[in-house]
Amino acid sequence: MEVAPLVAAFSDSARLRETLRVLFQHDCELRFLSADAPLPADVPAPDLAVIAMRGPTPLLRSLQRRWPTLPIVTVDVANGTDALGPDVLTVPLEPHAIRTAVLQRLDSDGRTALRSALQRVGELLRAELAPAFAALRTVPALHAAHPGPDTKALLATVMHEQGQVMDHWLYCVEQFQNRARSADLSPHFGVTLCQRLEHPDSGAEGRGILYVCTIDMGLPHPRGPMTLVPSVAALLRAHVARRSAAAAAAVRVSADGLTLSYSAHHPHTPRPASWPLLLLSSALQPWGWHAFSTSRGTEDVVTVGPASAATMAMGDT
Repeated sequence: MEVAPLVAAFSDSARLRETLRVLFQHDCELRFLSADAPLPADVPAPDLAVIAMRGPTPLLRSLQRRWPTLPIVTVDVANGTDALGPDVLTVPLEPHAIRTAVLQRLDSDGRTALRSALQRVGELLRAELAPAFAALRTVPALHAAHPGPDTKALLATVMHEQGQVMDHWLYCVEQFQNRARSADLSPHFGVTLCQRLEHPDSGAEGRGILYVCTIDMGLPHPRGPMTLVPSVAALLRAHVARRSAAAAAAVRVSADGLTLSYSAHHPHTPRPASWPLLLLSSALQPWGWHAFSTSRGTEDVVTVGPASAATMAMGDT
């Protein structure tokens, strides 16, 4: 069943609110919020915002601070509103124009991106699990054809190893599913994440890897979503546990975000995209953050920071 996109709507006119309800009653979940009160902390990131009110600039700034990549459509209720920025689409006060603009932006900025992300998640998960399923098909058949202590021991070993592989990916899914759906941005995000990596919970995934943190206090740190720290740390640990050839990793927090470096398995061969990093980047995207991995000789470097054209082009996620 397809989930209806969530549209946050703001209007100080009862007539306009009713018009918007009629226009989108079959196309999306329309949630009206107050422009005069702070955004509730538990409001999930919407797929789009519609603003139909006079003087929208303060609200626009608030929305862009909360959700930097949120597509926004404003309705020109004042008949001549000044341009509100390149990422904000302004349409006349006319029902067909409003409906067309919202549906087009939902399709181009929301559903298309979601379909692409889901497709990539599925492809990567299938690639990661293919060897495990192949082993679980092959070894039992071998044991059935040639029963004996040797094939029985091999079967037990393969079942244990591939069970751990599947448990690892299940852990990643649980961390992504249980992530916070809303978060206030704070410059303490990077430092808190670093501390969480240094001192993980007792049930943290992966072998014991020592994370050594360096914090650059020379410039202000970027504002990140604080309530996502536990999920981000868990997915980073899951990534490093699968990729690192060493028992230690270096973490640095700076004005660009957080970077994590470690010695990589098979450093001179191409590495497939990382499924935990893809989940991590998807979780961070509503707040304008991104995670990607690059290689420097025998070392892999993961960067978690505010998204930009440069970082988006570099990533393997």
